[in-house]
Amino acid sequence: MEVNATRDPFDVLRKREVKTRIWEEIQYHRDHREALAKKCLLRPDFLAEVRRAVEAPGGGALLLLGAPGWGKTSTLAWVSQQVCTGLPRATEALCLVGLTAESRNVRLVLQSLCVQLAEAFAPPQTRLSTGLPQLVNEFHALLAGGTAARPVVLVLDGLDELWEERPADLSWLERPLPRHVRLLMSAAADSACAAALQKSPHTTVLSIPPLGLPDIEAALERGLRASGRRLRGDQWKLLLAACESCPCPLYLEAALWESRLWTSYCGGPPAGLAADLGGLYLGLLARLEREHGPCLVRRVATLIAVSRGGCTEEELLDLLAKDKKVIQEVALSHSSASSHSRVPYILWARLKRDLGPHLTEVKTEGTWVYRWTHSALGRTCAKRYLKTEESRKAVHADYADYFGEDSKRASTIQPLVWVREAGNEDDEDDDDDDNNKGEGAAKSYVFNLRKLHGLPYHLVRSGQTVPFMTECVFSYEFLLHKVQGLSILDVEEDLENAVLPDKVVPDVEVLAGALALSRTILEDDPCQLASQIMGRLGKILAEDRPVAPGDPLKFSYLHTLLSQCAHSSLPVLVPSYTCLLPPGGLPHHLLAGHSSPVTALGGGLRSPVAVTCEADGNICLWDLELRRVVRTLGGAGGVAANHLTLGLDDSVLVVCTGHSLQVRDVETGRVLYSEDDLVDVPMVTTTCEGQLLVAFYDGSRLVKVFDLASSCSLLCCLHMDLEVQALHKDRSIVLSSSSFRDYVLFAYRSGVAAAVLSARGGKVSAVLSAQHAAAAIQAVDMTSQYLLLFCRYPYKRDGEMIHIELFSTASYLYLRSILCCGQDLISQVTVNRTGTHAVGFCPSSRTGVTEVVTWNLETEDHKHVVRFVGVLNSGQSRLAQEMLGYYTLNSNLKSGNVKIRSGYYQFVVLVALTCGPPAPPGLCRDLHYCVGFCGGERYLRLWDFSSRINDQSLTYNVHKPRSDGTQEIVPMSTTSPRYAVCRSMRAGSVSVWNLVRRRHAGRPVRVEHGLYGGTDVALAHDLKLYILTDRGTASATDTPAPVFQTLLVYDLVERTYLRRKTGLYVVPCPQQEYNLLEDGRILLGLSETRDHLILWDLESGYIQDRIKPSRKESFLSSGVPQEQQPPTTLTREKTMMPWDIRTESQASRRRRLEREARREREERCRIDREKYNAIDQYLLSGDRQVCPDVGALRGLGYLQLAVVVVCSYFAHHLNVFAVATRDHVHTLEDRTSQLSLRMAALTPAGGHLVLSNYSRTQRAAYLTLWDLRTGTVRKRLRNQPGVCCVALTDDASRVAFGVTESNKLKVWDPFKRKHKSISGYWELRLSGSSQLFMAGGGAKAFLLSDRISLWDLDSGSVLSVFSPDARIQCPTLLAGGGGLLLGLSQGPALIHLRLTSPDIATATRDTTTGREGDLFGESSSSEDEEPET
Repeated sequence: MEVNATRDPFDVLRKREVKTRIWEEIQYHRDHREALAKKCLLRPDFLAEVRRAVEAPGGGALLLLGAPGWGKTSTLAWVSQQVCTGLPRATEALCLVGLTAESRNVRLVLQSLCVQLAEAFAPPQTRLSTGLPQLVNEFHALLAGGTAARPVVLVLDGLDELWEERPADLSWLERPLPRHVRLLMSAAADSACAAALQKSPHTTVLSIPPLGLPDIEAALERGLRASGRRLRGDQWKLLLAACESCPCPLYLEAALWESRLWTSYCGGPPAGLAADLGGLYLGLLARLEREHGPCLVRRVATLIAVSRGGCTEEELLDLLAKDKKVIQEVALSHSSASSHSRVPYILWARLKRDLGPHLTEVKTEGTWVYRWTHSALGRTCAKRYLKTEESRKAVHADYADYFGEDSKRASTIQPLVWVREAGNEDDEDDDDDDNNKGEGAAKSYVFNLRKLHGLPYHLVRSGQTVPFMTECVFSYEFLLHKVQGLSILDVEEDLENAVLPDKVVPDVEVLAGALALSRTILEDDPCQLASQIMGRLGKILAEDRPVAPGDPLKFSYLHTLLSQCAHSSLPVLVPSYTCLLPPGGLPHHLLAGHSSPVTALGGGLRSPVAVTCEADGNICLWDLELRRVVRTLGGAGGVAANHLTLGLDDSVLVVCTGHSLQVRDVETGRVLYSEDDLVDVPMVTTTCEGQLLVAFYDGSRLVKVFDLASSCSLLCCLHMDLEVQALHKDRSIVLSSSSFRDYVLFAYRSGVAAAVLSARGGKVSAVLSAQHAAAAIQAVDMTSQYLLLFCRYPYKRDGEMIHIELFSTASYLYLRSILCCGQDLISQVTVNRTGTHAVGFCPSSRTGVTEVVTWNLETEDHKHVVRFVGVLNSGQSRLAQEMLGYYTLNSNLKSGNVKIRSGYYQFVVLVALTCGPPAPPGLCRDLHYCVGFCGGERYLRLWDFSSRINDQSLTYNVHKPRSDGTQEIVPMSTTSPRYAVCRSMRAGSVSVWNLVRRRHAGRPVRVEHGLYGGTDVALAHDLKLYILTDRGTASATDTPAPVFQTLLVYDLVERTYLRRKTGLYVVPCPQQEYNLLEDGRILLGLSETRDHLILWDLESGYIQDRIKPSRKESFLSSGVPQEQQPPTTLTREKTMMPWDIRTESQASRRRRLEREARREREERCRIDREKYNAIDQYLLSGDRQVCPDVGALRGLGYLQLAVVVVCSYFAHHLNVFAVATRDHVHTLEDRTSQLSLRMAALTPAGGHLVLSNYSRTQRAAYLTLWDLRTGTVRKRLRNQPGVCCVALTDDASRVAFGVTESNKLKVWDPFKRKHKSISGYWELRLSGSSQLFMAGGGAKAFLLSDRISLWDLDSGSVLSVFSPDARIQCPTLLAGGGGLLLGLSQGPALIHLRLTSPDIATATRDTTTGREGDLFGESSSSEDEEPET
């Protein structure tokens, strides 16, 4: 067997490269600091003073101030090195701002600091945020990890050098530092950041003094000695006097460089040296102009001065060649260069030599650039050569033309990326097979970061806003490469500069909103940019049409952007219509600060504070107004809390962890009261403005009331005595989170009554009954005026609706009810502090989407304020949510693809739900601060509802029906290939979709409602609907059995019933176990005992035939041939050693062999009895046409079976039936393995079956390929445990399968004895709900595992990934490789997912063209067919 391993996919390599790039940047800063520290020999007394200030007890912040060139960086480098040497176990985070272009961005600076701190204080697999607000919170959370044994030293030099497209925000440095953190900073004395940082009372400010005469003399002597030069006495005096006039290190260095021109026979310069640094630089430039030409010096100086962090040598020479004045000057002064159109390199080399230490080469943006050693020279150049704004814009425009795509010279065109082909050096085998061609080749991408950064930077600064829009912001290829090479945040920063001076551009706001919604996805996989944009903006742009002929479109740029997305340079899976959440909703703020997922959330009673607990047990107190953590409490034994409550003016914290209760002081973290190992789970709330703590013990009637103001003393203990009984054993009680007086409102979940408990009196004051016995209470709460019962009532035929029943707090009488809408699936409710609004959180694990709704308790106005991707924690663990979503997703799939072990997963869900009290999904004490968290996330989500609470466009009609998803997709592949029929999750709703017409993308051509009921079965075939209805009881049999008695055939084209057939006796089965054969004339299903198959003739209504297994053939004689059977050994009762066997007597040996033979006979009998088991599941081959000539088919020896059925029986065998002949063809039997079809696949022709099985004797998992024509095993693949999805080609030449807990897809070519693994993308999580579809003759495969991915099985790579917002309910593969049809769980739209690329064409068109193929009148004379992609 030849086994090949493939490389990691692009997104995994990209993450690795980004991490490497960050650490290379960090190491570059550290090396530069070491070099500067060695040269710092001046001001020894001041250095000692700075070191004493840093090492003073208590730590704190130190700010060094000084004028430009006074040695701030060198001083800070020396001090930080000495501090770290004195603290060998200290963790240092260093950044020399301005050293590289990346270090000038405050977001990247924070990212670098967090990476350095996370290396010491965060778990190894912690993923840091990328956004600036989140990085600020994580930065301070990581600083809290410093201890006395391991302090933290932060070094930030040159904070005044921070710049970006907007002013830098340094508020994150103004917060108080933890105790064991030392912060060393430096900035220019006259900068704005220095003025802001000096205001902090915890910052020590030291100003760098001027150099003294001894320091100046020593520095000059060292400089002359290092250069091997000496000066005459008058020259020395001249140099010393000049340096005394400007006593700063930078002036000394510049003056020393100028003194190298002095000779022993000429003396010093006639006019002497300038008295200040600026004058010295002006003299330098003047001298260079005389020696090298004014035009050349001016051009070089301005190009370096206005560059973004520096200029490469290639850029410099190319831009010099585009300056006609420079070329003319060079031609006049150098006759040898007159025939050249470029500046000779020797001239630039001479100028570079004469600039000496003033010009530095640094590494930035993946290359080496030249920049001024000190920014003071850059300012002098700008002052001398760029005196007007127009002259500065002209230089920026030259840069923009150079980086842009409109360069006239081919030699200066800057690509967005360079692609390099590399061979696979890891391959050990050199196979010349065509299938392996290309596997050894891999592509590596080198992104042109200079262009990705430089083009938008210079276009904005040159005032070219329109080119900036077209070439950067709304250019798909530029956006794609910038997201890949840099980050989506860099694109968002560009969008902030996309402002036209004379008009508002709505395109920018819409695009920014779409990218914000897709930020998390694009950070992981930038290649999804096209699918995310088209999936969010398709509907918006489809509706953007002129009101009248000649009117302009609303969006000027987005139409072009979407057109470019459809022709991406990369293979991209793009949806046919909007299937993602569109922009325009209320945005949320992510509050970062946890290193592990959040498990519990609690809110303050008075102030806008929140308290959270993370998985490692740490508890954080948040100031929601400041959006940051203000206090951290250590966890109790590292155990995560399930429920948190604040009380007593937010000074006391109540922590519930499973079966324990703990009360802690918020300031000190001290435990005030605790109860451990309780029999029942405590569920707590507070009343009397947080003074009283009321604990209900779930599962019993015990209630305890504690007085938090009196050291948590027990006030009373009582037993509830209600007339109603609890309906649930776990989480049976719902409590009010708000309080009025000493009232606590509680109820049994799903009960019909609630009670008001007086906490001080220790008795039930009143019992509130719902208005109808059909009510089921979901939640309770209260205000100062109302007691609120949130009751679930049946609504219409298959729906439910929430009623809010209001009772008076004074009289306990019923007042009125507020109707909710059918969309509300409330998990928890909360009432704002003023009592005006109720807020409901509606997470749906079925769709993966959460909605937050509000009700005005006075006006009864109902709004859906927020809808976002993610499932807010709803009192269930993440595992329970995943299992529930998995069960819902797979319960509607056809029998051939069902992969559910319902008993096991239901047990897991029950265990997960009973592990503790429910954590609230969200809180909203104030409409300005609504906060919640999703399961498994480290962030909090914060919304401000105050701006949208009165928006009438959000008001919902209470009678609006729920938007249901798609339950089944049936492509009409034989007679009408351009159509597909979708059956909705709402019973009776069916829609027909045109897969070709672009105009009908997103909307069906025919919709029918109320065609069948919830107990009926509807099957679609040939644009007809076959409905089995009138479910009754058959009286003709001895034992009454339920049957379907009526068949209705509905024509979806003519919208009429074609036939109504009564008197049927069709045995009820699950929907997926019915199949139509022979163009709808035959119905295949299971018998009432599930021991055989039945064929019903739908024309006559009678049973045509029954397909039963033939039990004449011994199961032990068929199946796996003896030579292919795995070796079996009779199991002994106990392990016998060789010496035991040698000393065994004849009688003992005879008895032992008899026992083993008896066990073998019992095993054979048990296997033989399995033939009477009921059918567990069956697979049907793809060809549904039954051959009418049964005799001719038998004559072929079953070599060309038209329809094959394979049945499993929870046994060691499978049965193969031929539907055409009604015969039992083969029995596939394996004595050592239980054979199941839950992880199996069947070829369309029914010739081969592949399944996963486990051999008990070999203790190994196999992937087995069966030949159904001969009934034998064709091939086996050993040691393949955990197979979760499998697919095979039509001829069974290739098998693809995924393995749980693995990030890889495996490909097996059984007839070529080849097997390889393909590494998956970063977020791939294969599970039992994953589905695999083979396409392109085995060359490609679609994989559904939360996300849809397309794999190239030949080259061993992932072509494209598509991440939907909602869960995909039912995927269906189109015939001929035309893509994938997706039915979503959140809406009725049918999405056609296709691969688009200039080089790859996978979409096909049906053979029916023109308007003749349109059956529903959807054709238009002005519309063409959907083009091939």
